Amino acid sequence: MNTSRNRIQQIRTKLSHETFSLDDPLSTDSGSVRFELASDCPSADEQLEKKEMQSSVQICIEALDTEFKEVLILRDIQGFSYDEISDMLSIAQGTVKSRLFRAREYMKKCLLKVFGK
Repeated sequence: MNTSRNRIQQIRTKLSHETFSLDDPLSTDSGSVRFELASDCPSADEQLEKKEMQSSVQICIEALDTEFKEVLILRDIQGFSYDEISDMLSIAQGTVKSRLFRAREYMKKCLLKVFGK
């Protein structure tokens, strides 16, 4: 009787410590099931982080003075050239560049403050 109990305990121990690969197909009564790859979609955490980042950037953009906000949006978001922005706003190209520099500096400081770094 003790020999049988010992053998059952050995089998249970062996099964509980047996290793297997997650990539191996899973055996079922109707055959085997292959491992399926995860979705390419971003995870919920990644989606939340992206949404928070976009919200923070939007808050910082809204805090800019109008003259800096215009230049930043036209150049960095809409992709217009310095010449095009200069013509649209009827200001010198050097003014466009200096306003863009100041806007980017403000954005950097604002985002560092928001993310606590």
